[in-house]
Amino acid sequence: MRVYLTGFMGAGKTVVGRELADVLDLRFVDLDDAIVASSTEDSVATIFARHGEATFRDLERRALARTEERDDLVVACGGGALVSADNRALVAELGTTVWLDPAFELIVTRLGDRDDSRPLFRDPERAHELWRQRRDAYGRADLRIDVDPEATPRDLAARIADLLRGTSCAT
Repeated sequence: MRVYLTGFMGAGKTVVGRELADVLDLRFVDLDDAIVASSTEDSVATIFARHGEATFRDLERRALARTEERDDLVVACGGGALVSADNRALVAELGTTVWLDPAFELIVTRLGDRDDSRPLFRDPERAHELWRQRRDAYGRADLRIDVDPEATPRDLAARIADLLRGTSCAT
């Protein structure tokens, strides 16, 4: 089983992904960490600053393609990874996509007004516009999870696991 978590930055993909991997007894991969590990840079922000978004997106596409090498993964995708139709098509062939969908206000609360480690969240107004633009791509996921601010990552992982098990049983 391969599960790909998508959603905007601050949606909880990494923390929920770790919990989901634990619940399902799968390996966890944070796509941003995999990209950094495969590059000569020390962070996503550095890749953006030195090489630009196009280079980062190419590295991201390659990292997604490498997830095909294992069958037992929960992958926390970057916020823009599945905006690309090519990436969405690849992931659709490889596994199940799950959109973590918190309200934008919760994202701002989680990330603060300015998060220097996230190159596309330096200005909350521009980030809000980007969030609106990406919602259509996120909405193409197989499953959508409303992220309640009171829900713990473990609660969300349990909900996702139940839905995945239900999906698996129905086919």
